[in-house]
Amino acid sequence: MNPFFFRRVFFCILFFGFLLPKGWAQVHASWSLEENKITAPQQHTATLTLTNRGTGTLDAGWKLYFNTIFISIWSQSLDPKLSLKHLQGDFFVWEGETPSLKPNESFSLSYRSSGTFLKNAYPPEGLIFLHADGKREEISQYQKEVITEANLVELAAGTSFPVTSSAQRYAENRELFSLPDQSIPPYLPSPKSWKYTGPTVSLSPGTIQVEGASTFVKAKEYLETTLSNGFSAKTSGKASTLKIRLEQVASLPKEGYTLKTTSDQVLIQASTTTGALYGVNSFLALLPPAFWKDGVQELVFPQVAIEDAPAFGYRGLFLDVARNFQSKQQVFKLLDLMSFYKLNVFHFNLANDEGWRIEIPGLPELTEFGARRGFSVDESEFLWPYYASGADPNQSYTGTGFYTAADFQEILTYAKDRNIEVIPELGVPAHSRAAILAMEKRYRTYMQAGKEKEALAYRLVDPADESKYLSAQNFRGNTVCVCQ
Repeated sequence: MNPFFFRRVFFCILFFGFLLPKGWAQVHASWSLEENKITAPQQHTATLTLTNRGTGTLDAGWKLYFNTIFISIWSQSLDPKLSLKHLQGDFFVWEGETPSLKPNESFSLSYRSSGTFLKNAYPPEGLIFLHADGKREEISQYQKEVITEANLVELAAGTSFPVTSSAQRYAENRELFSLPDQSIPPYLPSPKSWKYTGPTVSLSPGTIQVEGASTFVKAKEYLETTLSNGFSAKTSGKASTLKIRLEQVASLPKEGYTLKTTSDQVLIQASTTTGALYGVNSFLALLPPAFWKDGVQELVFPQVAIEDAPAFGYRGLFLDVARNFQSKQQVFKLLDLMSFYKLNVFHFNLANDEGWRIEIPGLPELTEFGARRGFSVDESEFLWPYYASGADPNQSYTGTGFYTAADFQEILTYAKDRNIEVIPELGVPAHSRAAILAMEKRYRTYMQAGKEKEALAYRLVDPADESKYLSAQNFRGNTVCVCQ
């Protein structure tokens, strides 16, 4: 065998031997429901069991951190030597006189919480085991008891709590019936009026010719690009040509359009570029799903006459990237889908307790601190890993991230080209823990440098304020002092 193979194996063993601490323990976890009450007082009791699957002993004094929004922040540890402490938001810690664990030895942590346990998404998640020596370990081997529909039906028996069984749903579904084909709208959202005028068209034209008024250049280019991505002719250019025509008709509503398809022509009429784009997307919505996935060699669409205009002026979609970050490319994809479904307002939540997501030149701390989430004991360098976003801030794809000023300008331009208005949201004075902690870090940095004026310039809290409160999302100290 190649001697270089053995060298590589030896190097890997040596490398990982130095990388992993001696006696490193792999912790496995399981969760089970012990009691579940749907009658007053509504409460449930559950147990988290940790097992040492490593080769070394876990020293006493470890802690367990986890995320959940489904147990009370006043939940009670059933072991008097341990405490279940709420930190901020959905982040908790289990601490106290935790014992040492030898290999294959287990230890159970039981708690009681107000509220009935109703969904399999409720158990604690994002488990982080903090070893006594300060090393952290994210628990990836985690089994949770599954609550079945039969369990819930039994739980709700004799009460007015609405739990629907499979048998009930089956009986209700038997009353359903298919709609006539002519009553099914050609796409969603349903147009104001439509009429099918002939059989379905199936053709593979040699070319697709898009003609249009000079006013609708962007709609024409979008249609041509999309068609070229999803359609490739299986016949030569000598085959028939499908003509798609865009016409400007001033009498149509601002966002309205008409669409008429026949076996050899598609006619889209609109008064504005917005209406033209909606008409184009409506034609594309007539095409089969394979057009969007793998592409097609044949265009299949109904012959239909459509008149359409939106019933509502404000057709919005809300995206919260403060709590769960999404990349710029994902935002672009969402804007494309909004345009396809004729939504015109993008409500963009960029800052909250759990993250600050937009670059502000001159205040780099907002993103250096507020746009990063990961595990630490004191939340001094970045935010805690809310919503189980991961212990490593550099690998926390939903917890860490922000948009540069250039990114945001691109998003605005991309949205404008699709007739979408962007409403950015920065939640103040409440919901502002990320910004507050970022500016407190800035304050400490400047004070240590002896620059008190600069330190106070953007401080968001009054250090003398002793108010005690808890937000709806279970945060403390998350309100900006407007007097600052």
